[in-house]
Amino acid sequence: MCFNIDAACGSHIGKVRLNNLDNFLFDGKCMRLEDDREARAFRCSMKTSSPSCFAVFDGMGGGENGVSAAYIAAKTLMVSRPFNKNPRQFLKDTCKSMQKAVCLESIRIGNHRMGTTAAILFPYMDKLYICNIGDSKVFLIRKGKIKQLSCDHVYRLPERASVKRHKPVLSQYLGIFEDEALIQPYLVEENCMQGDIIVLCTDGITNMVSDMDILEYINMDNCVDSCVEKLINKALINGGKDNITLIVASVGESIGGQKYV
Repeated sequence: MCFNIDAACGSHIGKVRLNNLDNFLFDGKCMRLEDDREARAFRCSMKTSSPSCFAVFDGMGGGENGVSAAYIAAKTLMVSRPFNKNPRQFLKDTCKSMQKAVCLESIRIGNHRMGTTAAILFPYMDKLYICNIGDSKVFLIRKGKIKQLSCDHVYRLPERASVKRHKPVLSQYLGIFEDEALIQPYLVEENCMQGDIIVLCTDGITNMVSDMDILEYINMDNCVDSCVEKLINKALINGGKDNITLIVASVGESIGGQKYV
């Protein structure tokens, strides 16, 4: 069994940052280095019988280094092909490839530190495969309720620290050298159900818009591109303090389908 999926993607620099360090993989495309770094709500449709990933990336390292790290990771995932691979193994192998590519670029430019988060959705047949590194998030909205599927790879803040003033330090991200730590991607799978909504987003959304507000906007509007536009606008209204990137994917009716080989 497979499902139809409608999805929309958008990215915005926000109100404070000088560069958009975010990137995405959507409909087989990512933002190129020469692009204007803003992509407002464009849409695609697919069947889960044809393997295709959706992903968001939040680059780190300041300026061009963060832009490069997110782009390199997105491009590496873009050219990866899950031929004859178990979906979980494909995601593990691709994370290793993205990690290696970002580290090699860091070395190439003189060991200037760079890194990026990654949050990936791989819908295949009747399953949703989720993979993440860092604090970019994946939410599942099902039957009017929201649940975070991703795992935040962050160090705990001191008890008295304010979350608003002190952003948690990442314990995992693409770009950590092997002598410092080994990346451990978080992987989870869910059964695919008609009516499911999956939201992938960088912290430009989650630092500005609460989980319950995300749920409210999704429940009010079943048009994925409209949801993307409204959530970006909400993040901007609430301050737009970081780059904003998100993907909203809606699971449609089930259909017969052959496994991709």
